[in-house]
Amino acid sequence: MDKYKITDLQTLRFEKQRLQDACKQKEVELNQTIEYIQDNVGSIFIKSIFLKSNSSREKFDFMQELVGTSFDSIVNIATDKENRTENLKALAKNIVTSLLSRVIK
Repeated sequence: MDKYKITDLQTLRFEKQRLQDACKQKEVELNQTIEYIQDNVGSIFIKSIFLKSNSSREKFDFMQELVGTSFDSIVNIATDKENRTENLKALAKNIVTSLLSRVIK
């Protein structure tokens, strides 16, 4: 912050207006950032998990694990129409468990 003396009322008013305008601009920028994060939280989360890996092999192993743990649920969804809701829940649980285990590692 600039350190200088404000010696008259007009300068004080000008400085007050300048600071208010700067605050309004920062508020707009912050709101845009928050809106972007809200709109993209899913992809940001997924990308952060995949970018955590340093090698293609680690990424491949993770995808193989995710598909492997989810395969039975996917087959059940396709074949067992009566229990589709429960099978979707099981699939979601498998995916979330795999993702969380990846984050926690």
